[in-house]
Amino acid sequence: MGAGNMAEYFGFFHVYIMGVAEMSFQFYFLAKILKKKVWLPFYFLFAVCAVIVDDFLAAGMIIRFLVFVFLLTAYGIFACHADVKSSLLYAALTTEIMQLCYGIVKSLISLLCPLLPAVFPDTSGISFMLASEAASLALAGFCYYMVYRYFSGYTTVEMQHMFLVFIPILMIFIMSEYINMVEFEFQVQILAEDGPFEYLLNHGQLLAMHFLGLASLFCILFSYKKLQQNFRLSTELSLLE
Repeated sequence: MGAGNMAEYFGFFHVYIMGVAEMSFQFYFLAKILKKKVWLPFYFLFAVCAVIVDDFLAAGMIIRFLVFVFLLTAYGIFACHADVKSSLLYAALTTEIMQLCYGIVKSLISLLCPLLPAVFPDTSGISFMLASEAASLALAGFCYYMVYRYFSGYTTVEMQHMFLVFIPILMIFIMSEYINMVEFEFQVQILAEDGPFEYLLNHGQLLAMHFLGLASLFCILFSYKKLQQNFRLSTELSLLE
């Protein structure tokens, strides 16, 4: 009975407490990159709504992604008073960065745990989960800062073409979710049949795939930025001529 209560408490803490913290962090970044000021309770309100919807939504990964992007977009439109295009694009980008960062940290921890049994004796404990969440949020925060620092501040005209990057972002999301699904399905089988070396090799590949997915996002954003710079330069030269 005690173990059951502990499992329920652990599940509640993981889904609701950490979920609200993660969602609030994403809402804060979205308001930041949209350059809007939002009343502080709105972060908590939208985070609670998003966690409740996610907890009760029994659907596939694409539907869950679309629903969450819709919530973020609604937050950008109604709470941040931003336009629909900017809210939708940055909502998808925010969600994808968070998913990839969690995948990187999870793969890295899964890679290192078998090597450090004495340091992390209980990989299902709350302290271990907090460390994992903190590392994921720290990595996501760094990525959010890079996006805000180097890939924001587009004009309305420039934002009209930013949906060129929406489809690649969606494709990377689908691939990352497929990788996570494969990881969950084959983790036990790999440990039982192939041994520790194959286990480490598998998670090393997953880590590389998640990292390449995150790097691909920044390559897409960098390419779009250079395209906009070249277009702006060509327009200025035409006006001077």
